[in-house]
Amino acid sequence: MMQNLETMLKSRMPTWGTLGNPITNARSSQEVLRQAGLNFTVAQQPVYTGGRLIEGRKANIREDNGKFLGFVSDKYRVCQNDEVYAFVENLFQEGVKFESGGALNGGKRCWLLAKLPNCYLINSEQVDPYICFCTSHASV
Repeated sequence: MMQNLETMLKSRMPTWGTLGNPITNARSSQEVLRQAGLNFTVAQQPVYTGGRLIEGRKANIREDNGKFLGFVSDKYRVCQNDEVYAFVENLFQEGVKFESGGALNGGKRCWLLAKLPNCYLINSEQVDPYICFCTSHASV
């Protein structure tokens, strides 16, 4: 999986050796997106072959660099990275600490890992809950 890593942001060392950039004062999902290199948007384009439109399929394309991410059904709705990650921020309001985020395969799959504000005591052990949000801009 390391060979598929495009960008990554992390708050601890080591995650995957020297891969990734340390988080520096990321207080919002927007800042995490910027630092992790996930602040790109995805556009959909029709798919043609031999000059003929392929019905029911679209191509997801990164708008920042024009790279092809994958074919999807025309029913697929793009959830932009900023929408997905703002959801995490809004869901828990205060106290969420962003731990890592990154992209695999040129941005086809993106993730954000956040530590939740409350910890729990289970069988005399402190458990720190995390939530990981992943999104895919390509069909699986």
